[in-house]
Amino acid sequence: MDEQTMQQQAPELSPTPVSAETTSNGPGRKFLIAVAVALFLIVVLILVALAAVVANNAQRSDSSGTPDSGTDVPADGGSDGLDGEDAGNIRNVSVMEDEEVSSPLTVTGEVRGWFFEGSFPVRVETSDGSVIAEEPAMTAGGADWMTAGFVPFEVTLSFDPGDAVEGVIIFIKDNPSGLPEMDERYEVPVRFSGETSETPGTETISISNLTTGQSIRSPYTVRGQAEGWFFEGEFPVKVYDRVGGTQIGLGFATVPEAAGSWTDGGMLPFTADVYFVANARTEGVIVLEKNNPSGLPENDESVSIPVRFAPEDIRITNVLPYQEIPSGFAVSGSARGPWFFEASFPFSVQRLNGTVVYTTPVPAIGDSYTTSFVPFSVSVGAGPGSGQTALLVFEKANASGLPEHADSFEIPVRFR
Repeated sequence: MDEQTMQQQAPELSPTPVSAETTSNGPGRKFLIAVAVALFLIVVLILVALAAVVANNAQRSDSSGTPDSGTDVPADGGSDGLDGEDAGNIRNVSVMEDEEVSSPLTVTGEVRGWFFEGSFPVRVETSDGSVIAEEPAMTAGGADWMTAGFVPFEVTLSFDPGDAVEGVIIFIKDNPSGLPEMDERYEVPVRFSGETSETPGTETISISNLTTGQSIRSPYTVRGQAEGWFFEGEFPVKVYDRVGGTQIGLGFATVPEAAGSWTDGGMLPFTADVYFVANARTEGVIVLEKNNPSGLPENDESVSIPVRFAPEDIRITNVLPYQEIPSGFAVSGSARGPWFFEASFPFSVQRLNGTVVYTTPVPAIGDSYTTSFVPFSVSVGAGPGSGQTALLVFEKANASGLPEHADSFEIPVRFR
């Protein structure tokens, strides 16, 4: 077969035309459209979810930056000019703006980030700027102050406003850094009622610096005047637990040398350094007792003053003021973790004139890296001699050396 014949017999090949309808409505295009719609719906759902999250966060931010309706702190920070964010660091303060107050005044509330070593200062000033009271606000209910959340506090303020009618209670953030940008304070304007708690007394004794319900810490110096209460230059001042009636403290009122002799007639001034071990107790009674060498009941006389005990960061469990102890006696107790540095704090035995007789570190029993109470025990290795009175001095370990971080606790004892 020649080439011409083959060309004639070969079938003619030509492309099959594809209609426009087949191209536009085929299954492939429908699949692409379905995928696009699904992706669009997914994107819309994601955007809606993100918008909801942003709105929720904004609502939380607004609620955390402004105190809730239950707080006494205004959103604008009050008269001290704090903005809303800073004002939110103190809330639920129990004293209201322009409230009429009297002494002693117990104030409670909650703060966030204001504590340092478990306290921050609270001050009472008259309208002319005179400071008439300043006390540390302490954590309430054994709360841990080393937290980022709100911590409850309590403080009892005793003051005498004199003729002042108006004043201010100032809550001050404890700022150990000293940096001005870290300072915070909150002020509550108040009105003084002109009334103060009764200072007990009789015709033969008066107390000048202690009122009913006043907050005190050991040692507390009681001052006043008395006539006929002294024998051999003194009379006792005792401290009792208000609940159980147990004696937990003791001091002796004496006439200052510059004021004369206890045998002089008339009302004589006295001072009494009263030591007590309150531990976890919160309320007590100070009792001044007339020294009655006759023992006759008709010559007895006393004055009782209910008081509150300021919280202490150290507790002594087995020795009371003026208790007799031997050399080598082991004192037991507990102290909060910040009292320790490298698991100990200093202890010394000192004569009443300040001469150090014995010193040793007090070791922690257990982990001291905590804000809770840590047990300890220390042996009194030496004393001033039999029949002598000396002070057991427990000192907080103060690695910073800053006076505001220093603390101590003293107990007078008699050696036998």
